[in-house]
Amino acid sequence: MQIKTVFQEAIADSEDLLTIAVITNVTSHCILARQLMDVLGKPPIHSDLEILGSDGTWTIAWSQPKLTLEAAIAALNQALAPMISETSTR
Repeated sequence: MQIKTVFQEAIADSEDLLTIAVITNVTSHCILARQLMDVLGKPPIHSDLEILGSDGTWTIAWSQPKLTLEAAIAALNQALAPMISETSTR
């Protein structure tokens, strides 16, 4: 899976930002969703994460948690390439 683009837009009549990311080469949207929830939190408790797409291209949108663009990109990178703990490789 690869990040194609990430950007933020202002939400009308609010100080909040909507973060939108387009992910390509998605082989399993189920795995993508699980990895995103591990990093951003489970909707509706910790995030307002929305995932839309088909085939290999998916669009991810959220306004909660509030992240800067740089933090959002770092979170997406973490979700797409999660670290394997030492205990799981033993």
